[in-house]
Amino acid sequence: MKPKVFVTREIPERGLSKIKEFFEVDLWTDEAPPPKRVILEKVRDVDALVSLLTDPIDAEIFDAAPKLRIVSQYAVG
Repeated sequence: MKPKVFVTREIPERGLSKIKEFFEVDLWTDEAPPPKRVILEKVRDVDALVSLLTDPIDAEIFDAAPKLRIVSQYAVG
């Protein structure tokens, strides 16, 4: 069984396909960013989180995610 990841936005398929090789992906597909309440709900049962720089990832998110082992940000710079 693959570990689970929540991806907070659509990212280029090239990167997403790499993630899918190793994780069961839960992808937020709405154009608007997920509200913090959604992120809090989704992280409760995931092993990893891929977010964007603008997502509110803070102590409250970490406290809600007992299984979380990997946090990655999709950004350029």
